Amino acid sequence: MPTCKLPDYITSCSTCTKGVPCMIYSGTCLPVSGGGACGIDPPSGCPFQCFPSAIDSTNWLFTFKSNPVPSDVGGIGPFNGVINYSLPNSITNMTMSGGVFQGSPKKITFSDPSFLDNKILQSVKFDGIDVTTPEYRPSIPDYVTQVTLTNCNLKNIPTLTWPTSLTFLSLQHNTINTLPEVGGASYNSTNNLVNLDLSYNSLSSFELVLTKLQVLDLSYNSFSSIPTSIYSMTSLTSLKFSGNPLTTAVTADQYNILSKLATLTMPIVTNCPSGSGLKSTPSTAVSICVVGATSSSSSTGLIIGIVVGVVVLIAIIGGFFWYRRRKAASEQAESNFTEFDPSYPLPGSRRRTEMENRGSTGTNPSKQRRTLTGRSRTGTNGAPNTGSAPVWDKDLLLPTRSNPDTKTRSSIALETALNPAIEVLDENEMIYTRTLGKGAKGVVWLASYAGDVVAVKKMANSITEKDREDSLSNLVAEANLLFTLRHPHIIQLIGVVTDLMHDVAVVLEYMDLGDLRDILIKKKPSPTFDWSNVKGTYALQVAQGLAYLHSKSPPLIHRDIKARNILVDSQKGAKICDFGESRLRSYQETMTSNVGTARWIAPEVILNDDYSERADIYSFGVLLSEIDTHNIPYADVNLDERIIVQRVAVGQLRPKFSDDCPEKLRRLANHCMQADPALRPDASKVVSSLTDLLESFVQH
Repeated sequence: MPTCKLPDYITSCSTCTKGVPCMIYSGTCLPVSGGGACGIDPPSGCPFQCFPSAIDSTNWLFTFKSNPVPSDVGGIGPFNGVINYSLPNSITNMTMSGGVFQGSPKKITFSDPSFLDNKILQSVKFDGIDVTTPEYRPSIPDYVTQVTLTNCNLKNIPTLTWPTSLTFLSLQHNTINTLPEVGGASYNSTNNLVNLDLSYNSLSSFELVLTKLQVLDLSYNSFSSIPTSIYSMTSLTSLKFSGNPLTTAVTADQYNILSKLATLTMPIVTNCPSGSGLKSTPSTAVSICVVGATSSSSSTGLIIGIVVGVVVLIAIIGGFFWYRRRKAASEQAESNFTEFDPSYPLPGSRRRTEMENRGSTGTNPSKQRRTLTGRSRTGTNGAPNTGSAPVWDKDLLLPTRSNPDTKTRSSIALETALNPAIEVLDENEMIYTRTLGKGAKGVVWLASYAGDVVAVKKMANSITEKDREDSLSNLVAEANLLFTLRHPHIIQLIGVVTDLMHDVAVVLEYMDLGDLRDILIKKKPSPTFDWSNVKGTYALQVAQGLAYLHSKSPPLIHRDIKARNILVDSQKGAKICDFGESRLRSYQETMTSNVGTARWIAPEVILNDDYSERADIYSFGVLLSEIDTHNIPYADVNLDERIIVQRVAVGQLRPKFSDDCPEKLRRLANHCMQADPALRPDASKVVSSLTDLLESFVQH
């Protein structure tokens, strides 16, 4: 294998189709899925690979990765430069990613000034690429209208020749602390901007007056006050200012300007400066400290202090009585609870009727009772029981209370193993076809029973003995809960099956389109799949299911609302599922899950505080962003999972929406994601808002 003098780089190769990027390797070729076969480039004598998958219609995407593996898809490799390569004439959107977290951008050398000059390019995006010096940034053609430089190690706006046609500029997730001097060349190049995103930087001042600017995002900077220049931007319709340490109030005139904006986000304020008070904007429902407003900071602080004091007192009293009650219940557990033995068929089942008719086949349940706190202490003859019947803990809870021993939250108490009214289906009549989904502890099968197609949720064969009892309890708890629920947008329980291994499987109705997450991955936004039809309908149906759960007494809290837990059917629409594991998952498991539940759950749940059904409303707001963008929340944030969760918990991070998202829908979602649970709408109001939104689409 020849040794190449140049490092790994992107170029044009005669053996690749014209315009297709070619990766030249300095050492061994590292083939990835979607790339061509490895070969030897005749001119250089170096290993190479063509990457046709880096091009998708009018989009060009290449991502840096030092050690790609065969399963990687698309344009991906350890490139250090771009040499003698120009974008094909079909490309309008170019994205190059360094594939790194915030603060560690990759340096790429651009030796060909014509790299981006294909005459029709509209959008240029560098994500995680260091562009701080000229040798590490290409020339941007004058006809480009959109530029995004995210996580590019910028401390100021580069003094480069910006396109005169530039209307969109995003510089988020940098460390920018200074802006171009008014009247300078870089300042003049921003005159035509319509949309400017400077979120997640270090700005404390903003003196630019951009007369054509309509959308400005200054979220998560270091502003202590709203810059006065903003009030001179007469074209501005959207201002995002969340996550800034505001310490000053606005005047009545400034408030009037802010209140007229179609979109406005501000930091959550509970304490206003002296001589000012909170005032809510009429259209965006945002609270702002306004000079001369009636509610003073001192009265607000007093009210908060009183409320906190009362809550603490109630918690102390409640904790005392809870301890007394728990201790009493523990002493009487063995006499008050019985355990279900899965080896014996449940009352009303066909197998139990047959056994009772035969008279002697099974164990008589009246002669063998077990406590829920453990296995039977004695057998039917009084000897110690050493059998392996499953154990269910009487303290398995489903949320409005918190179990102090396990930090598991829940909505109902599992006081018996399995509700005897649940129909037990004949395992021998269940025909399993194929698996629909697998997890570490469970598997869902497609099956037919008595001519009907069903989904069967079982424990995985590979499950460890350590996890078997918990998983079995989890399935039983889910069956018990679903048996009590009847709603067109809640997944329906058909029954359960048991086998000779004493395992229980939950039989559910089958939904032919799978889960909503997979649908969003496969489909792209289009006139036939947008908020005016399919998306809006699915969102409304999920809200209706939530309204039903929350109408129960006490309210049932799902706690894991996200697209993956919404099943969809071509005839029945969307239904909420997964009432088992998510409800029993501990706080620690939730926090350590990989890009999992933590991205959707409310701040109060992340912080392990008491929470109510309004936690589901927050998750629903996140779900709306997921449906809108087709991405999981914070997919565009290059931060470690734990950092993301921490920022969500303290209100410094919220999901984003697409530019095509209806403003009313965006406003509803932000209302659902209010940091204060009391400010979130209840599910019935969400249903009403979505109904009105869908009707407005029909009218237009």
